[in-house]
Amino acid sequence: MAAVRVLPTILLLVILLPLFATAVEPSQIGRVCSSPSHRFKGRCGSHSNCSVICRTEGFVRGECRGIIFRSCHCIKPCPKH
Repeated sequence: MAAVRVLPTILLLVILLPLFATAVEPSQIGRVCSSPSHRFKGRCGSHSNCSVICRTEGFVRGECRGIIFRSCHCIKPCPKH
């Protein structure tokens, strides 16, 4: 009976273990710079479409921001000084 209660916990740990193993240390995370996209037109409804446009502008990725007026913002690592 006790094995039945332990099994879900073990399965959960097995599923979550890769997430903890690939965690990035805070010292490895640099600052990111963000800028509104100059080429994206209209309301931003999809992160993937925004990312495609941002990559053509030389950024690493893009994401939709805002609640009512969603716009595409491009993101890249900030230059190191």
